Amino acid sequence: MNWDHYTKYAPFVVRLGLGLVLLWFGIDALLNPGVWSTLVPKWILGWSHLSADTFMYLNGVIEIILGLLLLIGLWTRLAAMLTACLLLGILLSLGYGDLAVRDFGLFLGAISLLCSGSGWGGLDSRKGF
Repeated sequence: MNWDHYTKYAPFVVRLGLGLVLLWFGIDALLNPGVWSTLVPKWILGWSHLSADTFMYLNGVIEIILGLLLLIGLWTRLAAMLTACLLLGILLSLGYGDLAVRDFGLFLGAISLLCSGSGWGGLDSRKGF
């Protein structure tokens, strides 16, 4: 079987996976901010003057927006760059652990989309975008 025919779908698969994960965790951050707010570093709260729950609500909204942009393939490179920056910030604040390993894989997926663009099925490939 010649798999080269399917390489055009690779960015779509990465967009789908990363977009769904961002959407999932963004919604969870809105529904259960207290679960995640314990992970927010104190220096971020001091710098932002936000409560941990408010920070998680804001983070949840950002993740939902980025997830939706990736799912539809609109402004994919911008969404991927912002996602990579978000994940890098999370990685630097978490240190080594299960969550950091997961987020490192997601970070690399975002970098992959930054390099490739939306690929097959993305709105970016349509005229006018």
